[in-house]
Amino acid sequence: MFKGEAASLEAILKTDTLRVPKPVKVAEYPGGGWVLVTEHLNIGSLRSQQAALGRQLAR
Repeated sequence: MFKGEAASLEAILKTDTLRVPKPVKVAEYPGGGWVLVTEHLNIGSLRSQQAALGRQLAR
């Protein structure tokens, strides 16, 4: 689980068209469950750019 999400983030990163968090690690918890660790992105100022982000995602 989450390996597909990590691969998708890597694919988006390679397009160099949209800023997405870089996947760091996919791991399974010993007691069950999974985690996807990514770099932190400060998106606090994203509100003013939501329309542009939507257009970029739609491409």
